[in-house]
Amino acid sequence: MIRRTLTTVVAACSVLLLVGACGAPSSGGSSDEPVGDPVAGGSATMIQVREPVSLDPATLSNNWVGQSLLGNALYGTLMIDNPETLEIEYQMATDFSTADGGNTFTLELQPGLTFTDGTPLDADAVHLNWSRIADPDTGSSSFPQASQISATEVVDETTLKVVMADPNPMFAYSITNSTLNWIASPTALEKGKDAFNNAPIARARSRSPSGAARTAWSSHATPTTGMHPGRTSTASPSSMSPTEVSG
Repeated sequence: MIRRTLTTVVAACSVLLLVGACGAPSSGGSSDEPVGDPVAGGSATMIQVREPVSLDPATLSNNWVGQSLLGNALYGTLMIDNPETLEIEYQMATDFSTADGGNTFTLELQPGLTFTDGTPLDADAVHLNWSRIADPDTGSSSFPQASQISATEVVDETTLKVVMADPNPMFAYSITNSTLNWIASPTALEKGKDAFNNAPIARARSRSPSGAARTAWSSHATPTTGMHPGRTSTASPSSMSPTEVSG
């Protein structure tokens, strides 16, 4: 009888505490009212679960308890999934589509993207980054997503053909929720982990139709273990919200 009464009291108190917490006014003075139009610049202090062991995008974790905020700030994104519409929206990429039910995809990139070290952010760069993530020796948390890719083929500077191991028509969402969404400079990758962490690459830029450079996103370079052996190139090309290209 005592145990049953105690259990009832504890349950009742728990309900009262929960109702009180839900109904209590906020002491932080926060409001849902808009405070003005968004403007460029400014700073914010964010809390991470832990510090990254490296800025190598292949070793970061693209999730809310990992380093998604850091990765998006450093590298930008190929694409995003809009949390309101649940639709894929393109950033550095312009298209990622399949015509055969998810057996193969064609990734199209914005033309003229370069890192500030002068290295093009092209189909070759994506191939290299994705191949590193698919290499078990890299130890990437996104290996399960990358291992769904059977092969990639560089068609031209802005086009990458992606062959899947098994059909997955929704694979774009695997990109947006993994480190496949972050592309680093192959030139900086070749310099190794220590060189990159000591002197990361700054912003990447694209070219506007007028030829003037415009900032595309903040992009840092990363170390590499070498080119993955599966490349089948047919050409030789010479939010936690991401930062959008601004003209």
